[in-house]
Parts: sequence; C-alpha cells; structure tokens
Amino acid sequence: MLTFLRRIRRSLFGTGSTGKYLLYAIGEIALVVMGILIALRINNWNEERKEAEVERQYMVGLLSDLAKDRDQLLNNVEFGLIPVMYNDSLFSELQKKPLRGREKKIYHFYLLYTNAIRISYHDRTISQLKNSGGFGLIKSQGVSDAILDYDVYMRESMEFSEGSRSNHHVNNDILLNSRMYEIYRIEHLKDSAIAHKDVMNKVAYPEDLRLLSYDDADIKIILNSMSKVRTVDQYNYHRAVEALEINRKLDSLIRNEYLDKE
Repeated sequence: MLTFLRRIRRSLFGTGSTGKYLLYAIGEIALVVMGILIALRINNWNEERKEAEVERQYMVGLLSDLAKDRDQLLNNVEFGLIPVMYNDSLFSELQKKPLRGREKKIYHFYLLYTNAIRISYHDRTISQLKNSGGFGLIKSQGVSDAILDYDVYMRESMEFSEGSRSNHHVNNDILLNSRMYEIYRIEHLKDSAIAHKDVMNKVAYPEDLRLLSYDDADIKIILNSMSKVRTVDQYNYHRAVEALEINRKLDSLIRNEYLDKE
C-alpha cells in the first residue's frame, strides 16, 4: 500500500507544480511516520504475545504445584483426625483401672495418637514469580491477589506444622512417652496400626508388652501433656481442611481465567 501511494505522489510531482511537490514531501513524511507506528505496533503486539505466553506458563506451573499440594492436603484431611480421635481413646483408656491387662490396647492407641500430620508446600512457581517480578505479567488482579493469599496461608500453615514438632508441649510429651512406653518395641508397627486401626488383633504386638510406669502420678502427668498436644493436632487438622478449600478455589480460578478460554 505504501508503494502504491508513493507512485501517486511521484506522478503528481512530475507535473512540476510546487504545491504538488510540497504535497508529495508531506506525503512521504506521513508514510515514514505511518511505517514507524505500524512497526512499533507490531513490536508491541509481539511483546504482548510473548508476555502472555510467559504468563500462561507460570499458570501451568502453578496448577502443577497446586496439584501436588492438594494430594498432600487430601491425605492430611483423610488421616488428620486420627491423632485427635486416638488421643481421646488413649486418654480414656489410661484412666481405667487396673491398667495391667490393657497394655496392648494402650499401645495401639498410642501409635495412632502419635501419627501427627505435617503440612508441606510446593512453592517453586510462586517463588519464581516473586524473584523474577513475574507478578507484573499477571493481568488479572483477582488471580494475583488469590495467589499471594494462598502463599501466605500455606507458609503460615507449614511453619506452624513444623514448629509444632518443636513445640514445648510436644517435646515434653515425647520425653514423657519415652518414660511410659516401650517405644522401641512397637514403633516399627505404626504403619500396620494405621492400616488396621479398627482391628487391633491384626497388628503383631508382642504379647508381653508392659508400661514402664503404672504410677497414678505419672499417668496424671501424661494425661495433662496429651490434652495440650491434642490442641496442637486439632489446629493442624483444621489448617489442612481450610488450606485444601483455598487450594481448590485458586485452581478453579486459574483454569477459568487461562485454560477454559483457549
């Protein structure tokens, strides 16, 4: 098209008219400006297309990370109430008299009660977004805010989950347990106890299991420690439930914004 317009201007210039010459010159300038603007627009379009593709790849990476988190969270939600429920069962069993003759059930409840969940977080893509300034590529403010909210919640949950293992009450409980139970004789049976939590006789517990103490004062200390650990385990479970809900909502939001429109 630019070539066609130039031919018209050259034909006008050929008549020798000064006015037509000026018109020709102005036309040439206009064509140059138009060419520059078109080139800039094409360049901008290419850049936008590249940025959109990078943005999409980030979203694909996020969906992959979310799926990994979701698998772990589903497992936590499925098994997260076990330590709470069997804390209650063990708490009740330790208050019965006499304790002798109840050792196998006590150890069974103990293994299930100490099976606390841990929340993990796959943050590879979110870390890349943060470190590379990739959040500036996300066109949807709603998606950007949702990603950051999820990141904050998961980091807090993971820190609490990891911190709870070094929590004073939990550490104290572990120490007390080592003085109450023959842990070394049954710790290898934990997976079996979980698999057969409702059928204790299918777990190969030694027949001669004994408590290291039957003293009422020691039992009272154990019960007090267990009640505090129960609070920690229950909070971890509720964090996992809420994290799973946030995860699913973010996954749906990303798919609606980026994948369902393709």
